[in-house]
Amino acid sequence: MLKTEKPNLNEESQTIDGQKHVITTKKSLHEDPSTHMRHVVGTIRDITEHKKTEAIKQETEEFLRKVINTTPAHIFVKDREGRFVLANRMSAEAHGMNPEETLGEKEFELPDFMEEKRTEIE
Repeated sequence: MLKTEKPNLNEESQTIDGQKHVITTKKSLHEDPSTHMRHVVGTIRDITEHKKTEAIKQETEEFLRKVINTTPAHIFVKDREGRFVLANRMSAEAHGMNPEETLGEKEFELPDFMEEKRTEIE
């Protein structure tokens, strides 16, 4: 901190017993007005578990996205305002769209056979 003056840093460190940890540091540089000596005040936080959890969450989301997009059923989710926040490939392609094009749209027509099989989840 005294050399770089970078206040925040995420880095990987290793304990004496060889375990790896990801830590985040937040620091600030202070100078004593009477002596003009500079010193660092800060915190160190171990975010190893948080990083592991984030990696698992990402893997799970990717897996679910693949399942949703490869299933031979029409799957879509709307928000409270009725805008599409998710439409799988099968559902979007049935309307001549790709899944990304449906995001934020209010409506697109469901095929007649879909109306009778439609399930809404609150």
